[in-house]
Formats: sequence, C-alpha cells, structure tokens
Amino acid sequence: MAKTRVVNEFPKCAFCSQQARYDAKTILSVGWAYMCRVHYILLRLHPTLGTGKGQELILKASTGSMSEMAKTVVVDKLPKCEVRSCSRLARYDARTKTGLWAELCDSHWRSLTHQRLGVGWGQRLVVEPEELTGSEAGA
Repeated sequence: MAKTRVVNEFPKCAFCSQQARYDAKTILSVGWAYMCRVHYILLRLHPTLGTGKGQELILKASTGSMSEMAKTVVVDKLPKCEVRSCSRLARYDARTKTGLWAELCDSHWRSLTHQRLGVGWGQRLVVEPEELTGSEAGA
C-alpha cells in the first residue's frame, strides 16, 4: 500500500470534528482510525506512513482525472494561521518543509513551505462569497 490515498472528500476525524487527513494505526485499542493532523501526531502508532502503518489522505479534484488534484479549496471562513503566536488568517493548507501539514498565512507559507500547490503540496484556501438575498440585493 502507498503512503497516500486519494479520496473524494475528507472524512471526519474519529476523535474530534476536524477533517481527517490520515488513515493510520493508532496506539489505542481501536486499531486504525481516520485522524486530523493533531490526533495523528498524538495517537499514531508508527512515525512513518506506508504499508501496515497508514496513509495520508489526498483530496481528488472535483473535475478532471485522478492525477489532476485541486490547488484551491473553498471554505466557509478562513482559519487562523497554525504557527504559534501568529494571529493572521491562513490562506493555505500546505505541507511544510518538515513534512507536516498546517494552515498557514501568506508569510509563513512563503517561509515554511516549498511554495508549491497541488498533489502532496497543498491548497490555497478561498472563501466563496454568499449569494445576496432579495433584501440585501435591493439595499
């Protein structure tokens, strides 16, 4: 089995309400579980991914072939940058140079990543504006 697996949508983490980014063996009696980044780091049985250890989940593009992966993802609102003591909004969900994934502001995306988007690299986070309702449209 590979170190990654393409999915149509991210499942929920088995331990919280976040999107799972990994399907891996845990140190708990539950065995395998879908896990967000935080729970993967805390609860993984093996320090690496691969056969019998776990896979990183990668989102399939909504259009195109399996190899054509999304470089942009639409979100309801932008999260905060996950770098400690940074209060800026994250614009990217990307793999850092250390191999871990994080939601990063523009500045930290430039300094902590290889500045690439796509399969195995990351996605730009975009907020899609809500459609105007009738009362707002006439105002």
